[in-house]
Amino acid sequence: MDKIKLSVDFLQKPIFKNPKTWQVFCFCLFKASHAPTREEVKSGHGIESILVYRGQFVFGRERVARELKVSRTIVYSSIKKLEKAGYITLDTHRFYTLITVCDYAKYWILYG
Repeated sequence: MDKIKLSVDFLQKPIFKNPKTWQVFCFCLFKASHAPTREEVKSGHGIESILVYRGQFVFGRERVARELKVSRTIVYSSIKKLEKAGYITLDTHRFYTLITVCDYAKYWILYG
């Protein structure tokens, strides 16, 4: 079983002080791929297969809002806060966004 490792230092960080942003950050950690994989995404040419590396996932604001039961505006503002603070990077394409969790490996303890 894989486990997340979070430092108590987060208690002092602005990300922790905002419950919705913290929720979105944890969502990013849980959704990020553990190993390189291919994902099917909609594109202007139908369905496209893209390579998603460790620490990345395909992001859709509406899907995330549904899963977390929050508004799309909250998801968008939280993602922008996380990007500005350096927790994630965004690779935006016309039909999807690829999110990369910065320093992904430091958050995961892999058990085999």
